[in-house]
Amino acid sequence: MKRITLFTVLTLLSILSLSAQCGGKGMKAIEAKEYPVAWASFEECLKADAHDISANFGMSRLYGMDPSKKDMQKALQHLQEAEAGWAKLDEKGQAKYEKLGVTTAEIASRRSRVEASFLEAAKTKNTVAAYDDFLIAFPTSTAATTCRNYRNDLAYKLAEATGTVEALDDYLTTYPDAENVDVVTKARDLRATSEALKANTEDALANFLRRYPNALQFPQIQQRLNALAFENAKSANTIEAYKNYIARFPDAVFIMQAKEKLDFLEAQE
Repeated sequence: MKRITLFTVLTLLSILSLSAQCGGKGMKAIEAKEYPVAWASFEECLKADAHDISANFGMSRLYGMDPSKKDMQKALQHLQEAEAGWAKLDEKGQAKYEKLGVTTAEIASRRSRVEASFLEAAKTKNTVAAYDDFLIAFPTSTAATTCRNYRNDLAYKLAEATGTVEALDDYLTTYPDAENVDVVTKARDLRATSEALKANTEDALANFLRRYPNALQFPQIQQRLNALAFENAKSANTIEAYKNYIARFPDAVFIMQAKEKLDFLEAQE
């Protein structure tokens, strides 16, 4: 049993050693910028073992740096394969690869470079969808916050350009944690105030108060609603109209006038 165990261990160590050495030629070729040699070396390694860590790491580098074959999607795929294999190694296993330049730090650095490239591609497209795609693909990226800010700023500009309160409301609902939420809220409240005052109807003013109770303009709209409702009650000049006004606005500045007019009409009956 001991001999079998020892043999198994030695075999595994031998496999790890050979595997680690497989990408050595390709790594040296990359440093010398002899890309054709590097491609051939890594491809040969991967034919023997598609999960070879050094070869996948090297292929990721090549797909990111060789102008003739640059492909960041493939660079990411090979990096993910290398990361998966690296995570399964113990310290001794990792030491075999570190001699070739494959280290935890280098893998993390490669990850940052790949993600930065994808972010630049999203910035070039400069669409909300492109930024969302990046965030879905790299939710834990160190660049996620930067990408989210780009996305939010663009989404706000698009909402602002529509010229509607609804678009700004949609933005605030979709991105409640955006850094610019206070700026957008103030812009939305100003626009909603302008529209409510322009409409100058009880329904429009009441709708503002119902939807935006925390707006700085709330007292202004409330005062305007009280005044307009009183004007409408006076125009109707009926007992029912004044009773309705008093019930709706018991603390309004016009409440005494409304009560006086109500008393007058009731005395006439």
